[in-house]
Amino acid sequence: MSKDAPAQQVIDSIERVYNGELCVDAQSIGRVFYELTAVKKPQKADPEAAKRASLTLKEREIINTVVAGSGASNKALAAKLFVTEHTLRNHLTSIYQKLGVSNRLELYIYAVKHQLDAVQH
Repeated sequence: MSKDAPAQQVIDSIERVYNGELCVDAQSIGRVFYELTAVKKPQKADPEAAKRASLTLKEREIINTVVAGSGASNKALAAKLFVTEHTLRNHLTSIYQKLGVSNRLELYIYAVKHQLDAVQH
């Protein structure tokens, strides 16, 4: 009810509330419905978070191994991961695509910058 409502409307409202009825004016109901139905702008998603979330546990393990063995050959990394070099290259290609990097140096920088250098379970 607005502050400038006529006296009779105020009295009627008090009587309705006293009798256990709900008393809300149309303007207040309109505001409530507007707030409930208004389309909220979605928060902008962090594109980097989406990239990181797309990584599999195995890909995270490979990233960790690449960072820990910085400069190691694919052969050495593959042996440490118990996979073939071919499998490692396939995983690295997938990781590069997901993170938008093009080589192991960029992967290393990205991983350290975004704290991907530890396997997360």
